[in-house]
Amino acid sequence: MSASYLSEARRVVDKRLTLQFAGISVASIVAAGLDVAGIILLVPLIESLSNTSGSPLGDLPLISDLSVNWLLVLVVAFFTTKSVAMALIRWWSVGVVLDASAVAATRLFAVYLHAPMDFHDEHNTSASMRTLASSIQVFFQQGVLSVANGIAEGTTLLVLALVVAVSSPIPAMIGVIYLGLASLIYVKVLQAR
Repeated sequence: MSASYLSEARRVVDKRLTLQFAGISVASIVAAGLDVAGIILLVPLIESLSNTSGSPLGDLPLISDLSVNWLLVLVVAFFTTKSVAMALIRWWSVGVVLDASAVAATRLFAVYLHAPMDFHDEHNTSASMRTLASSIQVFFQQGVLSVANGIAEGTTLLVLALVVAVSSPIPAMIGVIYLGLASLIYVKVLQAR
């Protein structure tokens, strides 16, 4: 195999695809911010409904003067907007993944067709096509799409953990210790097998 054949075969992801996935990641982080904003607004809403005072988050600017009805409208609006945004982002990301899969398959197949005759004599064409199709599907649909979804979910969890840590530090610390010990025990049990 020549060096040019290997360099062509390595070019699977181009700059346009990288920019699209970066856009999906940024949009997912913004949608996670909508989720966090809705959760932060839940604190004064629950306090207003339960007639308690002294928010663990302190007085939030622009919110302390709002009525319960407006807080409820804002909470519903943030969660609804976040849900619609996440549905659109998932739709966009699936389209980008399918488009990228088609482009990658076309490029790899073109490289395969332009390979030297010795390569074709040594390799089974049907096995190569099966491997190509399944590898592209696994890489893009299970790998790249999972990373994009993981960024969105991880951002949401991180910000929610920060909100919980600020609003209730002692229960948050207990939760971290419990989950840390449970994870450690789980890993030790799995390593023993």
